[in-house]
Amino acid sequence: MSTNLIAKDVVSKPSTANSYPKQLAQWANQPASKLRDRHLATFMAVRNDVQAALDAGFTAKTIWANMRATGRVDFCYETFLRHVKRCFGAAPARQAVPTVKTKGRTGAEPVIVAAPAMPGFIFNPVPNKEELL
Repeated sequence: MSTNLIAKDVVSKPSTANSYPKQLAQWANQPASKLRDRHLATFMAVRNDVQAALDAGFTAKTIWANMRATGRVDFCYETFLRHVKRCFGAAPARQAVPTVKTKGRTGAEPVIVAAPAMPGFIFNPVPNKEELL
């Protein structure tokens, strides 16, 4: 994207053999706005929409593809994903974890409640007729 801006600057100014090195020196000495700052500013502008879409259950890839197609963001998916992880953190694990409960205020030993076990596959060589119909 920055090459388009440079090309416009060069095309808009007349270029002669003697003035181009001077123009190049002026351009090199100017403080350039960093691309990542611009990308971060763009992401911050759409942050609330991204959060709403993530809460609605859409994937980051789908959100990025739509925003890229509509012109709301102009950076790659990796940059978008980096900003999503930085702003919203990693997706919380949705696994059941053991919880600890205490018995009242007496300071008794805590009771550990384990997460319910996942049902596994059980092979039954005799088929259930209700399931077959």
